[in-house]
Amino acid sequence: MRTFMAGPGEDQLGFAVCSALTDTTRTAFSAWLRLRHHERGEHADLANLTSVAVLLTPRTDGFRKWDTTLSAVRGDPELAADELRTYRNLWNRPDGQDGNTSTSGHS
Repeated sequence: MRTFMAGPGEDQLGFAVCSALTDTTRTAFSAWLRLRHHERGEHADLANLTSVAVLLTPRTDGFRKWDTTLSAVRGDPELAADELRTYRNLWNRPDGQDGNTSTSGHS
């Protein structure tokens, strides 16, 4: 999973690839995006900011090779303290860093 931030006041883009699309995958993907968006609020006002993420998973029905799942969050995701703790334990490294954020070169 990777997150790209274009800069202050700009939308954030995330993408992930997983080996299967299941209810667990969908739930984890949603939690990851909500956490990354919440973490933006530590440095910016979330009121007008959007985070968008795409999840790619292989299809097995032969219709096409990949399934794409899109999710977006705008404004404060209003994570409860227990959700935030659970999401951080799941997605962040023990040193507290998310370990998957990149910043683009444009302003």
